[in-house]
Amino acid sequence: SFGFGVLVVLLTLSGVVSLWQIDRIDMALMQIVKVEEPLEEAVLEMEIHAGETARAVLHHIYEPHEKFRDHAHASEAKFKVYSERFTQLVENEEERQIGQKVLETYAEFKALGDQLIDISGERKARLQSLRSDVTSIDDALVSISHRLRGGKTTDSVRKLEAVLRMEVAIKQAFAVVEAYTAMHEPEMKRELADAIGRFRQHAERLKATRLSRIEQRTLDQLTKQFDHSVDAAQKAIALTDKLTSLGDRFESDLVEMDRVLDDDIQPLIHAETVRAAEDAMASSRRAVALLACLSVLGVVAGGFLGWHTSRGITEPVSRLVRGTQIIESGDREHRIEVASQDEFGELASAFNGMLD
Repeated sequence: SFGFGVLVVLLTLSGVVSLWQIDRIDMALMQIVKVEEPLEEAVLEMEIHAGETARAVLHHIYEPHEKFRDHAHASEAKFKVYSERFTQLVENEEERQIGQKVLETYAEFKALGDQLIDISGERKARLQSLRSDVTSIDDALVSISHRLRGGKTTDSVRKLEAVLRMEVAIKQAFAVVEAYTAMHEPEMKRELADAIGRFRQHAERLKATRLSRIEQRTLDQLTKQFDHSVDAAQKAIALTDKLTSLGDRFESDLVEMDRVLDDDIQPLIHAETVRAAEDAMASSRRAVALLACLSVLGVVAGGFLGWHTSRGITEPVSRLVRGTQIIESGDREHRIEVASQDEFGELASAFNGMLD
């Protein structure tokens, strides 16, 4: 009974230890899942929504529209959600510091994006004003050239030539501004200045001719409108320069965020995943070792129990056999001694009783 009790205790202990180690392995595996899935998802979503913000801002620069502004703001809101989730999931100071760096970079990135959207909208308004002025000036010059066509006098020819050259100059100036906003080539500023200079030069030539009162008034209006268009063109050029400068910083912040998320945070997440996997493997090895030890103890206890049990059976039987052999040989004084209180003891007592 003692050996059986020891065996039961060992088996119970083995079961408890097994459950404990399995629970530790499960915790380690859950840690791997916790590290890999939510944190990886947060980092990935932050990258995605930062990229979507950048695309929306760039679309707004090239084609200002409210839908791009709305899309940028929606992406910013989603980035904020996942950045907060990332902050809740980080588990060490290094990750927290890197996450703070990402948030600071994104704050500047977002501010630059808002500026770019506002500036691109303002540039669009300047270009629309310029386009309206150019169309109005060109229509007026076309109307004047139609009236002057067919004139035979030298003055009429000089007027028509000046008007036609003014038409060419204003169209060239507008074309240069449109091209500059798209390509941002520095030499285009010189081309714009040349076109503006040619328009004014030919306007002076037209003014030097003999103009009627109506023609003089029309020329004065055209000159004033042209000055307004030049101001709009120069502001559009300046806004384009500012967009380019801010755009470079905007792109640099986006690249920096991607670098931090990919090169700084991802290795930390990977390292945590590796540590969690190593913990799981260590728990598994400990469980195997403990279970092996308990199995050996169980085998030893089982062997002891078997030996003890078999001894409890064979020794009384041997005593009974020897005792009966002695009695059979004629020794009626011999008594069989069996100390056990089981059936063997009762049998020995019966033998002894018969002898008595």
